[in-house]
Amino acid sequence: MSYPILNLAKLTISIAALSLCATSSFAMTALDDAELSEKSGQALLNLSTIMPGEQGNVNGNTGFYKVGLQAQLDLNANIRKLQLGCGGINGADGCDVDIDYLRFAGLGSLDANGRPINDGGPATDFNLVNPYVEFAFSDPDSLVNRKLVGLRVGSEQTRGVLSIGTRPVDAQGNAVSSEVTVDGVPQEDVSKHTGINSLSGVIGELLVVGTADTNLGPGDIQGRDDDDNDSLATFDNVYSSRASELRLAPLEVNNVLGFVNVDADFITSLKLIHNLKIANNGDFAKGFYFSLSSLGDNKVNVKSNGNKTITREAGGTVGADDVVVNAPDNSSEWLKWQTESSSGATTWTPAQRGWSIRVPRVEITNFTTSPLEVNAISSLFATAIVNNPDLGQIPIDNCYGPLSFC
Repeated sequence: MSYPILNLAKLTISIAALSLCATSSFAMTALDDAELSEKSGQALLNLSTIMPGEQGNVNGNTGFYKVGLQAQLDLNANIRKLQLGCGGINGADGCDVDIDYLRFAGLGSLDANGRPINDGGPATDFNLVNPYVEFAFSDPDSLVNRKLVGLRVGSEQTRGVLSIGTRPVDAQGNAVSSEVTVDGVPQEDVSKHTGINSLSGVIGELLVVGTADTNLGPGDIQGRDDDDNDSLATFDNVYSSRASELRLAPLEVNNVLGFVNVDADFITSLKLIHNLKIANNGDFAKGFYFSLSSLGDNKVNVKSNGNKTITREAGGTVGADDVVVNAPDNSSEWLKWQTESSSGATTWTPAQRGWSIRVPRVEITNFTTSPLEVNAISSLFATAIVNNPDLGQIPIDNCYGPLSFC
């Protein structure tokens, strides 16, 4: 393929001629106050600051400087390998964020059942409304002591799908069978999947909806157990620190045998999660960003009732009072970014030291667990472990033509 050669001399003359023409035809005209009051407009670039003590800033002596684009940016991108915060305290091969085959695609790339639309290419774009870059400085009023302590890149509103990794399938598109079992229950062979190897960050709201296949009969998983049967309760502010698995409890499995509700732990490798839908009931969600911070640490405790660590493995018994909360170990020393929730409330979200990701709202849906052994406590209560369920998620084909990955 040949490319045209740019003649710089001709280009320079042309630009000069256009400049003279513009000067003579479109000279600027001064406006008085009355005329100015009749005009309105908005700049494409927006600059804003939050200084210590302003707008509820909880960071003490830290100020923020944001450069934003007042527009919607539609993105379609494929990243074969995303690694952030590698080496250092993480070790030679460790990273804060390590993801294989990350795709930014639109909600229209999934059908009503949450499965990719096989159209040979991306269907819609990943939408970013008012994307920005923001800097955090300690001692912002001091030219001598001012220090850059944080950076984040994100958007005020986001809608789309983060499609991740690959999974082995047969000619019919079914998951490759695994010989791995836990307590006699077949498990998905995690080693055959690629995707999230390690993840540091926080999910603002996480909704888990699926079907549990138990030895007492099938039941519907309807989010977390909040003592309100058949609700769609979310897990709020789920933190992870270089995590390779997701652990949540208790899920609510409703109407097993028509009347029994089951509390269940959800324990899964992050490699088995291939599609993260970012949306607020199909509309834009608020507060998606990548963060880099030099403050605090990145220690996250996985606690039960805020005081004891969950260490159960598959086959153990779920306690009736177990509520897993993923929370910062010492968030008072963490850098906190101003974010807006889906309800419109303004919050200050802690960001751990190093690189991390904040995803505002995620839905993990349309999956059926492997057969679960339920330990009945009484005729009204039962417990189970949902360990590495095959979520049935197939990554989006975000390429066009014969390319296997763009």
